[in-house]
Amino acid sequence: MPKKVYNVCTVLRKKLHTILIVNLGGESGEPIMSGFSVPGIGSGIDWSSYINAVTKTQTDALSRTLVAQQTKLAAQQAVIGQVKGLVTDLQASISGFQSVGNFQTMSVGTSNANVATGMATTVALSQAFTVNVNQLATNEVWQAQFTGVGNSVTSTNQTLTINVRGVNHVVNVNAGTTLTQLAQQLNQANIGVNATVFDTGAGTGNTARLAITDSLSGKNDPQQTPGKYNLSFTSTLTDLNTASFGAIPVIEGLDSKIFLNGGADPIYRATNNVGDVVPGVTIQLLSTNPSVTLTVSASTADASTKMQDFIKKYNTLIDTLKKAIAFDPSQSVQSNPTASDSTLTSVLSQLEASITGSIPTLPTTSSITSLAQIGITTTFSATGSATNGELTFDQAKFSQALASNFTGVQQFFEGIKNGIQVINPGFGKYLNDSLNNLVAPINGVLASKFDSLGTQLDQLSKDIQAKSQRINANADEMKQKFANLEVVLSQLKQQQNSLSSMVTALSTTSSSSKSSSGN
Repeated sequence: MPKKVYNVCTVLRKKLHTILIVNLGGESGEPIMSGFSVPGIGSGIDWSSYINAVTKTQTDALSRTLVAQQTKLAAQQAVIGQVKGLVTDLQASISGFQSVGNFQTMSVGTSNANVATGMATTVALSQAFTVNVNQLATNEVWQAQFTGVGNSVTSTNQTLTINVRGVNHVVNVNAGTTLTQLAQQLNQANIGVNATVFDTGAGTGNTARLAITDSLSGKNDPQQTPGKYNLSFTSTLTDLNTASFGAIPVIEGLDSKIFLNGGADPIYRATNNVGDVVPGVTIQLLSTNPSVTLTVSASTADASTKMQDFIKKYNTLIDTLKKAIAFDPSQSVQSNPTASDSTLTSVLSQLEASITGSIPTLPTTSSITSLAQIGITTTFSATGSATNGELTFDQAKFSQALASNFTGVQQFFEGIKNGIQVINPGFGKYLNDSLNNLVAPINGVLASKFDSLGTQLDQLSKDIQAKSQRINANADEMKQKFANLEVVLSQLKQQQNSLSSMVTALSTTSSSSKSSSGN
């Protein structure tokens, strides 16, 4: 090679080395170019597609691993949370099982529900009695006439004194106060009366009315003196100074008056809910009638309702658990996120053990030691019925147990006591403790599993975020390097063109020299 050509090539090689170092990074430091928007200017290669493909591969790998794991853990936590909630609901339904005295409630029937009905507590005796409703209790009402509901009741400052059941109350009425404002003032005074206004619309003159009603029903007079009222009024108040206040009674306050079991002595009460005559029974008076018969009897309807609620919630929980742990042998990868989950399988076993068989906390000598003895049994079919493990309720057997052996039923649920101290816990506490072992905030099996999954999900979120950031950073780095490479390739093309021109020029010069020498 001619010496000049060699020298030019050496210079170009050094320049290329410098360009590569500066633009791709290395001996001379960081790349000098940032940004990468139009690939392939120097090389003609679509670097964007390549970078996108690499980024997609990395993102897909992240989705197949950490994101898929995150999705599965989230689904598992949702199932655990659902089961935990159902256990809590079941626990709430048995809250009264440790005190079942109200299992045997008393109900009151009536021969005429339009005249009188009743309610009874557990202290009431089973009995029937007649009630003659001679008079209903009423609230006393007085009315005064005025010219209009929006008209002033006085042109000067006046006072209105109202005696309510022996106590005087003075109400100051300012000049210009309208009838409506007076009613509002009386109601806000809290003196034991209610005031309303209305307009009869009949004729002319004093068509408006102010009605003042005693807040309490009954007659404020033990002697029941006719014409002795609960309210009275004293005032110089006038309607536009043309008429005196002049309130009159329109309804007299009366006590209810009944005769019990045909007796001749009347019983007076200030209310129509008479709860202190027949022990444990409240008689609700609705209208007057010569006679109505009320029948008090024991009822187990509330107990049956409570048991049905318990059984419904238990069966819902069992059904949810069975679906949650269901395993499909035809699937190599289970679509069910909690298939064969050991925690849920253990919970199902614990629940079934708590329900079936005898209650271990009760002595074997107890007359009732299992739910089956009071009509609550577990469904089982050898063919694998979908209802296996669920409870069924024989309401007739349950009611019969309450009627014939209420003490035994009570001891089964509440436990055996020495006074108020429980010696042998019953089914209520036994099952409550079992459920509490599952959902207790600190050491509960389900609560702990739920929290553990939450911790794993938090860590996975952080890992996914970190890996996503690395993928994005890697893509940015590749864009930078390829952008720099394009710059280098572009410069190399320029150098190549210059070199070609120089080589061509040198070749031409060399040929000319040879020709001259030959001549």
